[in-house]
Amino acid sequence: MRYIDKDAFVSKNAKIIGNGSLHIEAHAVIEDNVLIDLGQGGTIRIGYRSKLKYGCVLRSYDGKITIHDRSTIGEYSILAGHGGLIIGNAVIIAGHSYISAAGHIFSGMNDHIRFQGEIAKGIQIDDGVWIGARCVILDGTQLGENSIIGAGSIVTKSLNSNMVCYGSPCREVYDRYIKEEIV
Repeated sequence: MRYIDKDAFVSKNAKIIGNGSLHIEAHAVIEDNVLIDLGQGGTIRIGYRSKLKYGCVLRSYDGKITIHDRSTIGEYSILAGHGGLIIGNAVIIAGHSYISAAGHIFSGMNDHIRFQGEIAKGIQIDDGVWIGARCVILDGTQLGENSIIGAGSIVTKSLNSNMVCYGSPCREVYDRYIKEEIV
């Protein structure tokens, strides 16, 4: 099933492929060269006034990607929804970020990693989160409400609300409202 609200804008140069389910709310904007891959049974929902900027890629991999209202996915960002990806309201994801709701199993040397399977726990990005450019968000993480993830960070574990976080691996550095560095 595909539903695109009459007040949404989908560029003629955007590409929607696959047989899964798509729902695009009113005033959402899908810019040029965006790829939305629904897979065979995946689901992608794009909320009210949300925006997919030039060249970004959403692949459901037969999972589910939900982008709530007034969120923006930056240029050339890639979102993979294997285990479920939920992006809250008013989230900013800057360009060239990679968010993957799955990971490879690598348990031994008996077989190539490609054939050992995947784990897909899912990712949740709460309301008001700001993710800087070129960040990587890995499976099984939750980013707390109003947190800030500094550019170039690699998120490997869940982070609390209202925290300024950065690094590789990403760590909580200080509370946005207290502004005291965590030791």
